Amino acid sequence: MPPRRARPAAPPPPKTETKKAAKSKLGKELGLSAQEELEIKEAFEFFAHTNRGSDMEDNEHEQEDEDEEDEEEVGSSRKRRKVPAKTSKAKEKQKALEEKVLPTDELKNALKALGFEFDRNEMREIREAVDPENEGIVSYEGFFQVCALKMKHRDTGDEVEKAYALFTGGEDGPITIKHLRKVAKEIREQATDEDLMDMLREASGKDKVNRKEFEEVMRRAGAI
Repeated sequence: MPPRRARPAAPPPPKTETKKAAKSKLGKELGLSAQEELEIKEAFEFFAHTNRGSDMEDNEHEQEDEDEEDEEEVGSSRKRRKVPAKTSKAKEKQKALEEKVLPTDELKNALKALGFEFDRNEMREIREAVDPENEGIVSYEGFFQVCALKMKHRDTGDEVEKAYALFTGGEDGPITIKHLRKVAKEIREQATDEDLMDMLREASGKDKVNRKEFEEVMRRAGAI
């Protein structure tokens, strides 16, 4: 009997590519990660609605485009340029997002959904910045910029908290000469009490440094 032929090995299963969230041009300019941008987008879309004014403008533009196409097709058989499907869909999604507006009354709720808290004065300043004409609506770009700034400030706040905790040993503070003595000992820095007191007075004008004053010191030093 002739020897049996070995069955060909089964082809390997196709590799599935993990889709990564892409950053928009605005997101890149403001230095946000794709995840941060997605969070802002979801919060905006949850509270926003389509701007009726933009719908009317779109209908007018669509009619103009149809009229132009009719004129081009008369006596002409030229080929139309094909737009890649992915590019077309991305543009459609971005356009749909830009056509939505956030009611100013929902601005606080949308920001709160992202974990931001503001007092009355801060909220009033934000409203005036994103809705200067008092039209009662906020654009996606305006909302995005506010959230981007707050996210960057949040990241900075985390850095300050960690650094502050290193001096206070995890206590609430303020930083006193006792804390500086301990830090100096840990890093083997030869410093007298007079030197340490000078550091405190330079930072705050007194013999202790609170959280806000500590952050100002870090800003002046270029650490944040």
